[in-house]
Amino acid sequence: MQLGYVYKLKPNRQQEATMNKWLDMLISQYNYLLRDRNESYDQAKAPRLGNYCDLKSGGEACPLTCSVSKNYSVGYPWKNSHKNPRRSAYEAQSSSLPTLKKQRPWYKKINSTVLQQTLRQLDVAFSKFFKGETGYPRPKRRSRFRSFKYAPGQVKLNGDNIYLPGIGWMRFHNSRPIPDGFNIKSVTVRRKARGWFVSLQIEDKSIPTQSVKGKDEISPQKVKGCDLGINKLVSISSGKTIANPAKQKFFRRRERRLKLRQKAASRKKKGSKNRGKSYAEVASLHERITNKRTAYHWDVANQLVDGTDALVFEDLNIKAMKSRSLPKPNENGGYERNGQSAKKRCSAVLGRQCGLGGSPHEQLPWFPP
Repeated sequence: MQLGYVYKLKPNRQQEATMNKWLDMLISQYNYLLRDRNESYDQAKAPRLGNYCDLKSGGEACPLTCSVSKNYSVGYPWKNSHKNPRRSAYEAQSSSLPTLKKQRPWYKKINSTVLQQTLRQLDVAFSKFFKGETGYPRPKRRSRFRSFKYAPGQVKLNGDNIYLPGIGWMRFHNSRPIPDGFNIKSVTVRRKARGWFVSLQIEDKSIPTQSVKGKDEISPQKVKGCDLGINKLVSISSGKTIANPAKQKFFRRRERRLKLRQKAASRKKKGSKNRGKSYAEVASLHERITNKRTAYHWDVANQLVDGTDALVFEDLNIKAMKSRSLPKPNENGGYERNGQSAKKRCSAVLGRQCGLGGSPHEQLPWFPP
């Protein structure tokens, strides 16, 4: 069984400055290696004229016979293995880390496994792209690169203190202790609008995962049918309805406050400290709304699965329901009314409820099937 726990860190000023520097250096390394992969892919399609070499001997070669340039390749592509002497892209770029630390000594301050995990993150992004799960990896911005990871077995816990290699011991809010028998599998340190957080993925192999019930094991009395709505979030076949959180007073009050803060922040002078402080307040309010919605969703999911063997949902084509209506030309060369404005308004609400549209604080996740 695997579980995920999130704790809020309490770093001092020096530790916070160190983690911010790490993120700045890691994003530079991530984007540099991403550019190297892009250029290596481009030169494989169309070799560039320049200084080329033979991979086996390291000598000069003609670009017609070897399309690997000395100027666009990071890492050494071969390893001491008879079965598979060719290194993967991750292994080749990982072999360049010692050279990176010699050329840029400030990278020595970063823990070595943190640098390797950043390369692994880039490799996973390309693996998902080749599988068709995501789009092509793009360069990261500072606002989108906010975390770094540690390898298993490096982080230590001692009561309300946590040890992060390269940073030191740090206090954190131990909101819930880790159960006995669970071991730390991975550690992710993340910077958010309201501070620094650490995510621990723990695992206990002695506890088996719950198996899915077969068709013969499902009781008809414990099957619930769910219908997604607009005014009501979910309507259950038992007659119970679950309210839409967007209709509650708490979220409406926070949305009004968010609108006022966004207007106030947009009036500030660009590049000023007051503008940065105002948008920090906007980001903090976004995070509060997200946390409140997430807690509400888990509560609803708990209500749905409690005492239930199976859940049945409509097979809705949300993409088609949100798509634009086709225009209807008339005899005069114009177009007739097709009800697009009404459909757009209705589909926008449905998309926000299904997590397919709206701003980040409006998106809702799917319930587990």
